[in-house]
Amino acid sequence: MATEDLRESRRAGDRLAHGAAALPWEVGAKDPLIDATLADQALTRIRRAYRALQAEEHLHLDRFDGGHRWNGAVAYRVLDKVLK
Repeated sequence: MATEDLRESRRAGDRLAHGAAALPWEVGAKDPLIDATLADQALTRIRRAYRALQAEEHLHLDRFDGGHRWNGAVAYRVLDKVLK
Protein backbone atom coordinates (compact mmCIF):
# COMPACT_ATOMS: atom_id res chain seq x y z
CA MET A 1 0.00 0.00 0.00
CA ALA A 2 1.39 3.42 -0.90
CA THR A 3 2.22 5.80 1.92
CA GLU A 4 -0.47 8.29 0.89
CA ASP A 5 -3.05 5.49 0.71
CA LEU A 6 -2.06 4.37 4.20
CA ARG A 7 -2.40 7.93 5.55
CA GLU A 8 -5.86 8.27 3.97
CA SER A 9 -6.88 4.90 5.37
CA ARG A 10 -5.85 6.01 8.87
CA ARG A 11 -7.75 9.29 8.50
CA ALA A 12 -10.85 7.36 7.41
CA GLY A 13 -10.40 5.04 10.40
CA ASP A 14 -10.16 8.05 12.72
CA ARG A 15 -13.40 9.43 11.32
CA LEU A 16 -15.13 6.07 11.74
CA ALA A 17 -13.91 5.67 15.31
CA HIS A 18 -15.41 9.00 16.25
CA GLY A 19 -18.69 7.91 14.65
CA ALA A 20 -18.82 4.42 16.21
CA ALA A 21 -22.10 4.11 18.07
CA ALA A 22 -22.25 3.29 21.74
CA LEU A 23 -23.49 -0.28 21.95
CA PRO A 24 -24.90 -1.69 25.17
CA TRP A 25 -24.85 -5.49 24.75
CA GLU A 26 -27.04 -7.34 27.25
CA VAL A 27 -26.95 -11.12 27.62
CA GLY A 28 -29.10 -12.99 30.12
CA ALA A 29 -27.58 -16.24 31.42
CA LYS A 30 -31.01 -17.91 31.35
CA ASP A 31 -32.24 -16.53 28.02
CA PRO A 32 -33.98 -19.41 26.19
CA LEU A 33 -33.99 -17.50 22.89
CA ILE A 34 -30.27 -16.72 22.58
CA ASP A 35 -27.73 -19.53 22.56
CA ALA A 36 -24.83 -18.52 24.85
CA THR A 37 -22.18 -19.91 22.47
CA LEU A 38 -23.60 -17.98 19.51
CA ALA A 39 -23.86 -14.83 21.63
CA ASP A 40 -20.18 -15.18 22.58
CA GLN A 41 -19.22 -15.66 18.92
CA ALA A 42 -21.20 -12.57 17.93
CA LEU A 43 -19.62 -10.56 20.74
CA THR A 44 -16.15 -11.62 19.58
CA ARG A 45 -16.91 -10.35 16.07
CA ILE A 46 -18.41 -7.09 17.33
CA ARG A 47 -15.47 -6.53 19.68
CA ARG A 48 -13.05 -7.13 16.78
CA ALA A 49 -14.86 -4.53 14.65
CA TYR A 50 -14.86 -1.95 17.44
CA ARG A 51 -11.17 -2.66 18.12
CA ALA A 52 -10.38 -2.14 14.43
CA LEU A 53 -12.13 1.23 14.66
CA GLN A 54 -10.20 2.02 17.85
CA ALA A 55 -13.55 2.44 19.55
CA GLU A 56 -13.67 -0.53 21.92
CA GLU A 57 -14.60 1.79 24.80
CA HIS A 58 -17.98 2.31 23.06
CA LEU A 59 -18.92 -1.36 23.51
CA HIS A 60 -20.57 -1.99 26.88
CA LEU A 61 -21.29 -5.56 28.00
CA ASP A 62 -23.85 -6.56 30.61
CA ARG A 63 -24.02 -10.27 31.44
CA PHE A 64 -26.76 -10.75 33.98
CA ASP A 65 -28.48 -13.65 35.70
CA GLY A 66 -31.86 -13.59 34.01
CA GLY A 67 -33.91 -14.52 31.00
CA HIS A 68 -34.88 -12.78 27.78
CA ARG A 69 -35.45 -9.24 28.99
CA TRP A 70 -34.07 -5.73 29.05
CA ASN A 71 -31.83 -5.56 32.12
CA GLY A 72 -30.74 -1.92 31.91
CA ALA A 73 -28.00 -1.98 34.57
CA VAL A 74 -25.42 -0.90 31.99
CA ALA A 75 -27.65 0.26 29.14
CA TYR A 76 -29.43 3.03 31.07
CA ARG A 77 -26.10 4.59 32.08
CA VAL A 78 -24.79 4.38 28.49
CA LEU A 79 -27.96 5.81 26.99
CA ASP A 80 -28.10 8.60 29.56
CA LYS A 81 -24.55 9.62 28.64
CA VAL A 82 -25.09 9.37 24.87
CA LEU A 83 -28.42 11.20 24.82
CA LYS A 84 -27.30 14.23 26.84
